[in-house]
Amino acid sequence: MELLDLEAQYENLLKGGIGAFNLEDIKNKINLLERKLSKILKEDLVNAKEKKKKIEEKINNVSSVNSECPVCKQKIVNEALRKALERQYNKELETLDASIEKLKQEAKDYLAEMNSKKALFNKLNTSENKEKLENITTLKEKIENLKEEKLEIELYNQKVEAKRKEIINAKIGPKSITNSPTKN
Repeated sequence: MELLDLEAQYENLLKGGIGAFNLEDIKNKINLLERKLSKILKEDLVNAKEKKKKIEEKINNVSSVNSECPVCKQKIVNEALRKALERQYNKELETLDASIEKLKQEAKDYLAEMNSKKALFNKLNTSENKEKLENITTLKEKIENLKEEKLEIELYNQKVEAKRKEIINAKIGPKSITNSPTKN
């Protein structure tokens, strides 16, 4: 009966809204978002901008009158080759610009989600909610302990029932053997 009462209390607390959130989980999510945002801003975007600068230098080099091949450093005389290299570098630049925009959007999304999580954390991080969370945790632990006890009792009862049946079979077994007619 105690188990049912505790489960009812637990459900009522969860219906109050606070039980659906764990402050530690929210804090961990905020930290994860901060790390992801930092990586994008400090590594990914910096590397992409460095690549972009190199490609722009290659385009400027190929576009100039005295352009040279970026690989072998020979002067490019063929105009068609110069135009082909220029198109290739422009395509690379477009692809890189698209990836930079994607990284910027990811950073904005992470920032928005992080701010949302921080607001939720601040909203839930009150003494009243902390007390509710402690009550929920305590009730959950009690429920788990009672369920374990219930399982242990059921297992014990099964063992007792099995022993009882063995005893009954042992008592009945010899009588039925001695009372059975014997053939000569």
